[in-house]
Amino acid sequence: FPSHDTTTPSSGGGMTLINTGGTTLSGSSTTVSSIPGTYKHLQIVIQNPLPATDGEVNIRVNGDTGSNYGLTTSNDVTSIAASSTGWLGGDVQDNTTGTGIAVWNIFDYANTTSRKMANVFGIYNNSTTPTSFNMSRYFFYWNNNNAINQITCYPARGGNWTSGTIYVYGVS
Repeated sequence: FPSHDTTTPSSGGGMTLINTGGTTLSGSSTTVSSIPGTYKHLQIVIQNPLPATDGEVNIRVNGDTGSNYGLTTSNDVTSIAASSTGWLGGDVQDNTTGTGIAVWNIFDYANTTSRKMANVFGIYNNSTTPTSFNMSRYFFYWNNNNAINQITCYPARGGNWTSGTIYVYGVS
């Protein structure tokens, strides 16, 4: 995928920023809705997330708060239970320094005949030593065939967002 700075598609494909200018993270969750089903894939970028309490950055799709999200950090896994209530963005983010970033790639998001698959790569300020960083990567599925039309970002351990921005890109 191209850099998240790309805001308009090129003639050979590219990315379009769906939520123009990005959406500031605030309150207990931040939702970007009315995502059109006209792109091939989605890329979700959470930049400089700062929760009020040390905690992971998570997203949910279509308002689904059930245990319908599966994840792994390994390759060649034969059975992954859908037991999580969201897609984890990575390690615990410090609540005093928000200079991390997480990038989710959601593949074939508008398809209505198969489960949704995604991956995320993240770097976060370590919650014990904020000048150090933790990096992570996860692979996910959403146990649902519905097209994705809404993304909600929330701090996994409760509390509110102090700052940060979510960008939702349509990938041609």
